[in-house]
Amino acid sequence: MTDQTSRPLALVTGASSGIGRELAREFATNGFDLVIAAEDERIGTVAEELRGLGAEVIAVQVDLTTDRGVDNLISRAAPRGRVPDAAALNAGIGAGGAFATDTALEDELRIVDLNVRSTVHLAKHLVADMVARGSGRILFTSSIASTMPGTYQAVYNASKSFVQSFALALREELKDTGVTVTALMPGPTDTEFFERADMLDTKVGAGDKDDPRDVARDGFEALMAGEERIISASLKTKLQGRGSRLLPDSVKAKMHAAQARPGSGEGPEGNGSAVPHEYDIHEKEDDDMGKTARDVMSGGAECVGENETVLDAARKLADLGVGAMPICGEDDRLKGMLTDRDIVVKVLAKGKDPEQTRAGETADGSEVVTIGADDSVEDALRTMASHKVRRLPVIDGHRLVGVVSQADLARSLDNAQVGELVEAISATA
Repeated sequence: MTDQTSRPLALVTGASSGIGRELAREFATNGFDLVIAAEDERIGTVAEELRGLGAEVIAVQVDLTTDRGVDNLISRAAPRGRVPDAAALNAGIGAGGAFATDTALEDELRIVDLNVRSTVHLAKHLVADMVARGSGRILFTSSIASTMPGTYQAVYNASKSFVQSFALALREELKDTGVTVTALMPGPTDTEFFERADMLDTKVGAGDKDDPRDVARDGFEALMAGEERIISASLKTKLQGRGSRLLPDSVKAKMHAAQARPGSGEGPEGNGSAVPHEYDIHEKEDDDMGKTARDVMSGGAECVGENETVLDAARKLADLGVGAMPICGEDDRLKGMLTDRDIVVKVLAKGKDPEQTRAGETADGSEVVTIGADDSVEDALRTMASHKVRRLPVIDGHRLVGVVSQADLARSLDNAQVGELVEAISATA
């Protein structure tokens, strides 16, 4: 690599295959020279391909799970004093199976070493050099997995949650330095990941996947635009990213289990032809057809009495771990809804005493959006989407008999319907 060049320099890890290889191609075709790294000998072949695109390339075959390997790459990442103008910290591995019985500790520590430790180690050096220069761009390959508990991929998802949090924290720290940080959040992608993680017999391993070229293109464009994050690449993955902000962790953990459980991809429903997907918001069962709100609701819904104090109501919200509760009159009829936001805006912000203010005073007289107990789950879906609400009181006659939440619907609707709900609510969330 020459001492003087007008071409910028990029570092890409995990560049021998998959998303990393395609990211390296994006850099090369957009005028960058490259330092590329991977643990396998294919990195040399990739280097030749990139040279064919006009880039000067240094290929480093190195094991980044070790401090020695990271130090080796750092020593070669700034040839002749050229600090990288951009870096894609993309190297990562996973392992599927039950933590207690299926996976080896050695494999899981290797995930931590590569996905977490090497990322921090490399970033520490790159960020310092870029800040000293006053410019730079860093792309962290996180994952849509970072947004949910990874049942049967516990260590992998946790590692990606770390990367996501780390990237966003660095972005805030570096906002006035000329250095930008972007998080790339792919969904399931057609790479060697699932084979290496021993997950080919799972629904996610057998299911449809995104093209790594599309993911890399999205990541590169977001990096160059200085964006905070990019969820890539398919519409389904983007909807899953939105949905993850709305569903409880307990629900996401169960959904992830359905996709990543060993053996879940075997048989006619797991062969990839029925749109199984890594983090599908829901997979519909045949016996869910024709269900009503009564079938899927959380029964025994508690009310806040209209004459209860706001302080007592707030304690109920806290005890139940919810953000909204129906307000019922002495006749058990629904009078309104009380939310934690109402307590702040309508009571505390106006200087009212929550020990003296009655819950019924927060109701503004507007009609409460409800669903009938015998209405279909599709009706509940349309009502939630059109009113952009996440919980619906269920009424039988004039009495409150339960509450349907977005999570309840997610267990009873197909992918397209839940996607519609998530998109509608997220539009103003």
